[in-house]
Amino acid sequence: IAFLFAPNLHPAMKYAMPVRKKLKMRTIFNILGPLTNPAFATHQIMGVFSQDLVEPLTHVLANLGTKHAMVVNGADGLDELTTTTNSFVCEFKNGNFKTFTISPEDFGIERASLSELKGSDSVSNAEVALEILKGNHDPKRDIVLLNAGCAIYAADKVKSMREGIDLAGESIDSGWAFKKLEGLKRFSRTNS
Repeated sequence: IAFLFAPNLHPAMKYAMPVRKKLKMRTIFNILGPLTNPAFATHQIMGVFSQDLVEPLTHVLANLGTKHAMVVNGADGLDELTTTTNSFVCEFKNGNFKTFTISPEDFGIERASLSELKGSDSVSNAEVALEILKGNHDPKRDIVLLNAGCAIYAADKVKSMREGIDLAGESIDSGWAFKKLEGLKRFSRTNS
């Protein structure tokens, strides 16, 4: 797990950041960051802010050497798979591109409202994440399962998105995901 702060990775970004904040709108920089990932990820899911970017960016990821990629956009404007409505997906796998739409119902997930998913400040959001990892069942867990499950699928750890979602749920329900977080916290305290 890593957080890659763009201004530290790409020093030129520190000059772009003030302009981006003043613009208060999404720009090309919102998609350049994931495309310049120094980890050179070969398997990934990438959320984008516009349906128009889903297919072109999947082609870009393929050209960059990605083996299995999914680029996604929620029809509600979220730059991830959503549970409020349909999501647009373009997948690159085994040298082939496939564009399709999914809905939460495809995976037995009830639709939510944006207000049920809306976050708050970082402290509140951290509490929500902990509650999900401790087994809380609510719409926020559902959207986490959908996105985590598809990430597991894009990583080629399972054969279908449904299997990925099931595995993500098992990881949470068994307590394994929470134990992993606790281990990561201990590791980062002793190695910082």
